[in-house]
Amino acid sequence: MIYPRVRIFGHYISRASLLLGLIEGLMLFAVAHILLSTQTSAQEAGRFSFSYFSTFVAIFCATVFFSLGLYNRNIISNVQIMIIRMFIGLVMVAIASYLLIKFYFYVYPVEKYPPRHYFYLPAGIALAIVAILCTRILFIMIADLGMFHQRIIVIGRLDRASQLRQSILGDQAEGFEVVGLVDLTETVPETRADLPVPVLNADLNDLLTLVEAHDVDEIVIAEDDAQTLPVHALLNCKLQGIRVTGYLSFVERELGRVMLDELDPNWLIFSDGFDKSLFRDAAKRTFDVVVSLLLLIFTLPITAVAALLIKLDSPGPVFYRQERVGRDGRTFTLTKFRSMRVDAEQVGGPRWAAEKDDRITEVGAFIRQTRIDELPQIINVLRGEMSIIGPRPERPFFVDTLSEAISYYGERHRVKPGITGWAQINYPYGASIEDAKEKLSYDLYYVKNASLFLDVIILLQTVRVILWPSGVR
Repeated sequence: MIYPRVRIFGHYISRASLLLGLIEGLMLFAVAHILLSTQTSAQEAGRFSFSYFSTFVAIFCATVFFSLGLYNRNIISNVQIMIIRMFIGLVMVAIASYLLIKFYFYVYPVEKYPPRHYFYLPAGIALAIVAILCTRILFIMIADLGMFHQRIIVIGRLDRASQLRQSILGDQAEGFEVVGLVDLTETVPETRADLPVPVLNADLNDLLTLVEAHDVDEIVIAEDDAQTLPVHALLNCKLQGIRVTGYLSFVERELGRVMLDELDPNWLIFSDGFDKSLFRDAAKRTFDVVVSLLLLIFTLPITAVAALLIKLDSPGPVFYRQERVGRDGRTFTLTKFRSMRVDAEQVGGPRWAAEKDDRITEVGAFIRQTRIDELPQIINVLRGEMSIIGPRPERPFFVDTLSEAISYYGERHRVKPGITGWAQINYPYGASIEDAKEKLSYDLYYVKNASLFLDVIILLQTVRVILWPSGVR
């Protein structure tokens, strides 16, 4: 059995996406190598390494595709959106490749630079689109045959089995099928037709027979009382290669979140995660400083234009400063571009932004949509008050309110808040206690599994959120 996810530096990655990325990388390497070898003169060929450059094109293209969300399962299955994003990605790669070639031959000039170099980029984009589309169509056909499909049964409670079925049938974790529920309490009637999950009639002493009969790949334990579990039968299944996973661990692995309603402190204590070390802290701080300086340099023209437009759009300061809660509950002053009127909270006090909020200015709506209003927080990162990646920093008023209403809310302050984060790329803007609870489930996943590898993934995926914003207010 090929399990659907592999754990890399504490974070779970889809094996199907990794395989697809590898195949597409090899195809792009071949496309780049063929085009360069047919469009480059003999003199140039002697001074230009096709293999190195083709490798760069393949890796860079895979990175761009990932940042545009092209390896998300819901995008792979939507051909129209996939083609649009693929075209955008390939144009970005083509422009970067062209500029790199021009720079190379500027540094190492040849006697004659053939004009046909100006025409191979459109041909490369077209050839790459055809090659990748054919690869993805073939990949989808193979996936439909069940190569990456996994069948699971749930042992324990009906409500958990139902919730699990609803979750994994969504866009976040396709490719699963909940075969049924083994009810240990025998309180669920098997004859009811309206049950969200079929109830399986099983001899708990011979669970392996049930598993083999339904071609099950994994057993999910959704029962709190360990004494009621058929331990010997589960051990027998485990020794036969059937994966046995706890409910909370399964949700964490497949949905990238921590299930708050069912959260058991014992699970937090004994499961992997929450690793801390001086090396990890130093690596993260280095990452924050390097990325912040690069953002500061490359976004300087954008910030200058934004500041001018804010000043022209409405009276008041360009920047908006507000107290926020940081790591270990310490407060700091956060700096953003002002996107609301100066009198936004004179009436009614602090409140979340709402859809079509009349407090937001015209320029403010645009900079919120494009996340430009977040750019001044780079200064907070350089000061060490924030990180590039982390939970969204909230105001003390909201932190106090949410801490009383939501269990474990204070645990998100175990790490520095960030400009972007795991919750921000997986859940739209939150404007209620229920939204805050959903976002906390992603924040706790990040706190538990934080690593430089996950930070890079979040940073790349933020590009997708900026280009195709969802739920911005």
